[in-house]
Amino acid sequence: MIENNIICSYIEMKIKEIPKKNRRTKKELDNVIWEALDKLIEEEGFNNITFQRLAHKAGVKPLIIYNRFKNLDELFEKYTKKHDYWLNDITKLDENYAPKENFKKILAKLVNELYDNKIMRQVLLWELITTNKTTQSIALRRELEAVMLLRYMDENWKQPEPNFSVLNSLIIAGISYLVLRQNISPFCTVNFNMEHGKELLINTIETIIDKLYSEDKERESVKDIAKKLLARGVDKNIVRESFGFTEEEINNILTN
Repeated sequence: MIENNIICSYIEMKIKEIPKKNRRTKKELDNVIWEALDKLIEEEGFNNITFQRLAHKAGVKPLIIYNRFKNLDELFEKYTKKHDYWLNDITKLDENYAPKENFKKILAKLVNELYDNKIMRQVLLWELITTNKTTQSIALRRELEAVMLLRYMDENWKQPEPNFSVLNSLIIAGISYLVLRQNISPFCTVNFNMEHGKELLINTIETIIDKLYSEDKERESVKDIAKKLLARGVDKNIVRESFGFTEEEINNILTN
């Protein structure tokens, strides 16, 4: 009996000496999972990811992943929300700048962010090649987040042509395409995989915007001349045809 007590006491002492593994907190586990997902997406994109592969990469049991997300769609939805922060930062307007300067600044920041953010490039590629509720939801969410900015820019775009939304779409789509394919080959002889190519892209975009807003000022000057002619009784159809105005523009000149 005494020997048994001694043995039990010895076992208890040895058990206490065994270092206990510190259980990770929920936040620590979440961080491990997101970091592992970052690495998988940077390496391979979205299409080959499974809960099992993510658990292996994160060094956790698959059950931990299953307990946090219903399916891959929910995982990707939450993940992209974490990484769409760049849009909120890019689309911030600076009250110290005029619309033209804000437009140039926003597009330059977009170029730099896409070059620097490999995960964001993978998100855009995934949206292009995969059509499902998740990618549609992500794209729509991004569109809605930019509505106020686009409305502001559109209201300060005083030209009837080109349409600002379409113009902006062409510029942003062009930026995205050139950055996404930068590693494939030069495009129209420009190597966008080099720092010089990136700088040339930003400078060219700024030059285009300068010219577009310069034309806007010139058109406003022409409108002032047309307004004076109309005030002196010149027939509005003659003024419209002479300056190439639309009927709506002439009516606006007459009423303003």
